[in-house]
Amino acid sequence: MALLEVDGLSIDYPRGRVVDGLSFTLEAGACLGLVGESGSGKSQSALALLGLLPAQAKVQGALRFQGRDLLTLEESARRRLRGSAIGMVFQDPMSSLNPYLRIGSQLTEMLVVHRGLGRGSAEAEALRMLEAVRIGDAYRRLRQYPHEFSGGMRQRVMIAMMLLLKPALLIADEPTTALDVTVQAEVLRLLAELRREFGLALLMISHDLGVIAEVADEVLVLYGGRMMERGPVPLVLGRPQHPYTQGLIACRPRLDSPLGQPLPAIPGTVASAREAGAGCGFAPRCRLAREICRQQTPAWTPLGAARYAACHGLAGAPEFDDG
Repeated sequence: MALLEVDGLSIDYPRGRVVDGLSFTLEAGACLGLVGESGSGKSQSALALLGLLPAQAKVQGALRFQGRDLLTLEESARRRLRGSAIGMVFQDPMSSLNPYLRIGSQLTEMLVVHRGLGRGSAEAEALRMLEAVRIGDAYRRLRQYPHEFSGGMRQRVMIAMMLLLKPALLIADEPTTALDVTVQAEVLRLLAELRREFGLALLMISHDLGVIAEVADEVLVLYGGRMMERGPVPLVLGRPQHPYTQGLIACRPRLDSPLGQPLPAIPGTVASAREAGAGCGFAPRCRLAREICRQQTPAWTPLGAARYAACHGLAGAPEFDDG
């Protein structure tokens, strides 16, 4: 049994649908990357897992974690899962940390509330975890406030906070977006080390294919709340089959590009699931779109070697060998 099973997840708001039929599984200790442009439904899906969507959101489908259906759990039971079994690192650590409390107080509070530790034992555990995420002079750092930390160090504090309760699953929502490339590389290296050390599963949400390539085993490409392509990272990023995946990879900056040359871009703007309607949501921006693409939603087509894509151009094609 997989650690996390998402089957047919759809999220509706009064103005329309933002996630449409998302399905995937995540094994213990594995890392799945969710990638796509802003508005593709990545963060909404993660918040649905944690039960953090606003009251007006209507969630359908099945969300099973360790065999338990998250959608049927009482709120008290779901609250106990958050942090203790499922942790989440948000994009902006400064907005996630309380600016009025010392770092030590924010770390120890989780241990006191969830595990019933005394203040002394909780502080010792917090100190050990700060050292585990490579924060030097950890004892002094416990007594400092968030504004005394750099962006990269604040993100490390957030990772330490989530790992204190030893969750089985860590959701990282754009954890390196606000960081420079050097600090980004350090945080990604840290996440890979912590995966090995603690054996946790990681759901990495990002619009950056380089980040996904660095840490993920598999990647699931979303567009307008719908699944476009999924498979092992080396195959999907090395031999993309869906036109949207190909477009994302083509838009990455290259060091060998001539100076002054404009960055390539996918024409048009991203459409949400509520705007997509019938047909393929990517059709208005796809250079290969045909009439069927605008009229009929493409099926989720197996491509071999645990790869899938939703594209009329691939439907009915023989499975190919990725070996």
